[in-house]
Amino acid sequence: MFRAIGRFFRAIGYMFTGKVNSAADSMSNNPTVISATFDKIIEEKKRRLNEYKDAISAMIAQEESKKDKLSTLTEEVEKLEKLKSGAAALAKQIADKYSGDATIQNTSSASRPTKTSLALSRKNNSGLTNWKAI
Repeated sequence: MFRAIGRFFRAIGYMFTGKVNSAADSMSNNPTVISATFDKIIEEKKRRLNEYKDAISAMIAQEESKKDKLSTLTEEVEKLEKLKSGAAALAKQIADKYSGDATIQNTSSASRPTKTSLALSRKNNSGLTNWKAI
């Protein structure tokens, strides 16, 4: 008996659904409804197009940012390479100068010349290359 009552209510629901569907079908043939439907579709397409434009502009901005960062890092690497080659040349020059000198026995930090003292010594000796610590 309960199954029969359930089928009855389901049939009533299907009847209402069918009536609503047929009413919607008949209304969708109305020119005003068709125009409104197309307007809704056009607005949706415009919204999606704007989303695509925004996504593409964000990707372009990100690419430009990466290019700028790459150029900055490349310049920094070039600067460090120059600094490295200059330091290597200076180290070679100092090593060549003291390679045969037996007087440098003590290598403690107190007797080592600093970069500043070497520069001052060189400046004070009127352009001579005397690297003696001050």
